[in-house]
Amino acid sequence: MFLDLDMVVNLLLSICGRLARVESAISCLPKSTEPRMSRKQLDLQGKLEDARELQRDLKIRETTMAGLLASSLSPSQLKDYHHLIGLKASVLITQRHLEESLQSAEFQLDVLKPRLDRSKASA
Repeated sequence: MFLDLDMVVNLLLSICGRLARVESAISCLPKSTEPRMSRKQLDLQGKLEDARELQRDLKIRETTMAGLLASSLSPSQLKDYHHLIGLKASVLITQRHLEESLQSAEFQLDVLKPRLDRSKASA
């Protein structure tokens, strides 16, 4: 269950990130590249819908699992189970956000480092 949750959350985040980059590129690139990028955008929108379908299927499985667990767990334990499932998705989203922030900071550092070196050399 947790493995599927990891995979679906990461898939959704990945596709959304790629789609955002394509949409940004469409607005910035010359019109000659627009048809190719528009096809890519449509492809990613289709993949996003497929990923959302996986998410819906996972939610159904989670509901079924919770129903089965309700007969074996106390109400407090069942509440903890639901909390754990929600927390897991939240942690995955936060982790992805932090990884992207780190990549962005590393990229900015790579861009600024030569400028700083030139600045030190000329001083």
